[in-house]
Amino acid sequence: LLIRPCVHGGWWGRLARDLYFGPDRARREIRCANRLEKMGLPTPRIQAVLFYPSGPFCRLEVVSTFISESRDLTSLLSTRPLAGQRSRIFSAVRRLLAECHHHGVHHPDLNARNILLSPSGTSGWTAWLLDVDAVRFQEPDNPAVDTANRNRLLRSLLKLARHGDLGWSESEVPRWWAELFPRK
Repeated sequence: LLIRPCVHGGWWGRLARDLYFGPDRARREIRCANRLEKMGLPTPRIQAVLFYPSGPFCRLEVVSTFISESRDLTSLLSTRPLAGQRSRIFSAVRRLLAECHHHGVHHPDLNARNILLSPSGTSGWTAWLLDVDAVRFQEPDNPAVDTANRNRLLRSLLKLARHGDLGWSESEVPRWWAELFPRK
């Protein structure tokens, strides 16, 4: 099992950090994870949610199934994988985003840390969707969903590169992006 503390992101996160008003965030994550699992999209199964009272607020931790030998996309890319390995990693990410598009799954917080990769089969990878409480379900095969998910991931990669978290420069992102999503 893996225990993950819940923390707000963005500007609100700088104020509220890990404090929540009640269990709504946990309920959303459980509902979304269950729906994604029924659709066949890989996301770790939520086993429990832990609540810690803190005055009128609470802190939350989500307990999910541990995906062995897994690393998030940021961590994997920071190792500067060679072309063959990178191709297999990117193929898994493309499959995940294609499934999201096919099922109308919009993940407004789709960043490189919310894509987990685990070894699969003979030198392949499986990409898993994480932090799914913000997921919105829209019309299947909606091109706007695919565009939104890709744009969010690109913004994430650019920001991570700018902050030095990827081990490659912001100017390298377009080249790797073209490798991740080659034009047909």
